[in-house]
Amino acid sequence: MKKFQFLFVIFLTLFSIRAFSFTSTLNEANAYIQYHIGIIYLNKEGEIHDYVKARSFFETAANQGMKEAQYNLAFLYDNGLGVEQDYTKAKLWYERAAEQDSKEAFNNLGLMYSKGKGVQEDKVKAKELYEKSALLGYAVGQYNLAGMYYYAKGTEKNINEAIKWYEKAASQGNSDSQYNLANCYLRGIECEKNETKAINLYEEAAKSGNKLAQYNLGTLYLFGNVVNQDFVKAKYWLEAAAQQNDDMAQFNLGLMYFDGLGLKKDKLKALEWFKAACSNGHKKACKIYPRL
Repeated sequence: MKKFQFLFVIFLTLFSIRAFSFTSTLNEANAYIQYHIGIIYLNKEGEIHDYVKARSFFETAANQGMKEAQYNLAFLYDNGLGVEQDYTKAKLWYERAAEQDSKEAFNNLGLMYSKGKGVQEDKVKAKELYEKSALLGYAVGQYNLAGMYYYAKGTEKNINEAIKWYEKAASQGNSDSQYNLANCYLRGIECEKNETKAINLYEEAAKSGNKLAQYNLGTLYLFGNVVNQDFVKAKYWLEAAAQQNDDMAQFNLGLMYFDGLGLKKDKLKALEWFKAACSNGHKKACKIYPRL
């Protein structure tokens, strides 16, 4: 299977060389091959990723100027995958990719400056980098830029700009933006109240696996706030969040089993969820489960 993958990538690459302009060099074709072999090692299925080999191929392609390879190489150094974590090298390769308008590289450089990773913390520069990423259409960059406006980091607080960028990111399926917008529309404090829109956004985010949205949606169905009370849906979404170790969802599931809300009372399952919630830091659960 591995040999087939390599041969398939090489075949596609050789076939696609015809699509290169007549002024393209063989180095560009070689970088393309090296990059895609690196991707195979990066995305191995059913076994441990081989980051060391991925780095080797990305580095070859990166040195030939391929921005995608430069970004991936920077990411490996940034996170210490297959190499010793090195923020200096990460920054170098992010910057080289950014010089070629890599939207992902702009965003990750923004993260470095926002968190002071290998550089002096600079929220203003972080905001500028997020903006470059956002203007190139990167949903994560748009989400991060929205956060800078919302929390007044590196810029003055501007709710309208925050909502604008959250909306743009949410329209691309960014679940964190969908969740934040849902909160805003549900509260109706910083944006016009719209409960229907809030529920729709929670559902979109929850379906994408956002545990906070799953918890909020499950809790709304549990207590019948904004939506009609529905214990089946409450259990479904609370379980989804609980499986991701959300302590509040685990606690509410414990309550459902303890009180028999929409299901048969089961103190053993209640104890199980209270204990799980406690292990994840839920103080009330820690007081309850030892007494059961």
